[in-house]
This record gives sequence, C-alpha cells and structure tokens, in this order.
Amino acid sequence: MIRRPTHRPRDDGIATVWAAAAAAVIVAALLLGLHLGAAVAARHRAEAAADLAALAAAGHAVHGAEAACRRAEVIAQRMGAVVARCLLSEWDALVEVHVAVPLALPGTADAVGRARAGPAEPDPAGTPATSAAPPHPGLVHVGAPRVWADIDTGPYLPFDPDHGPDPPSDKFV
Repeated sequence: MIRRPTHRPRDDGIATVWAAAAAAVIVAALLLGLHLGAAVAARHRAEAAADLAALAAAGHAVHGAEAACRRAEVIAQRMGAVVARCLLSEWDALVEVHVAVPLALPGTADAVGRARAGPAEPDPAGTPATSAAPPHPGLVHVGAPRVWADIDTGPYLPFDPDHGPDPPSDKFV
C-alpha cells in the first residue's frame, strides 16, 4: 500500500511576496537616486549663489560691510539661497549660503556653498591691475584694483549688473 501525504506544503502566493519585496527594493533605490540627484543639484545651486553673492558683495565693498552684505543677501535670495555668513575682510568678500535640498531624506542637511571674491592680485611683472585705463570715460580709480567710481553715480565694476556689461578687455581679470 502506497501512502500519500495528507498534508502538502502550500506555496501559493510566494511569488507575490517576492514581487512585493523586489518592488520595495526598486522604490528604495529610486528614492535614494532622487535624493542624491536633488542634493547634487542643490549643491551646484548653492555654489553658484555663493559665487554671485560674493561678487556682488565685493562690488559694493566701497560702501562698507553692511551694504556689501545686504547686496549679497539680495542676490542669494534671487538664487533661492539664504546667506548664512557674510564677511568683508579688507576688499575681499567671504560669503556662505545654504540651499534646502528638495526630496531630502530625513536627517539630511542643507547644501552649503562658500565663495570669496575680491580684487585681482598684481601680475607677476609687478604692474598692478590699477594701472589700467578706466573702462569708460568719466570714471576715476577709488583705490582698489578693478574698482572704479563714476563721478556722479558712485562705484563701478566691470561685472556690475546696474551698469551693464563691458566689452571684452584684457585689462581686467
């Protein structure tokens, strides 16, 4: 007499469990990839905002640290960043900005960008950058390399958005 098992192990639904586990792994990998991509994009945005804010602050250094840092804050806000620190050391502007990371995982910090902007150093031949002729008639040199002042309107830099772009020149770095 052949005995047949009365109770067979059932494996109905095991494929569903494996498919659900695989889907969870794929979703987790997708979320991690989205977070990493968003973090990299936020870091790039923070670095760009810090660069532009430092340039703006350096451009307004002749007005003092408070005015320079106010200008840096305006530029950073327009770039979607928040100025965490702004410092004017002589003619150099040091700026640190923070940008929130969209799609951030819990416990992650903001993206941080830091930049320094200021006058160019004298060239190796010893000729200071201030020996260049003014970029426009009516401008006078105010003491810092690459900083010129209009007699009527005040400081002027070749990259100042309030005065428009300059034609390319090898006199400014």
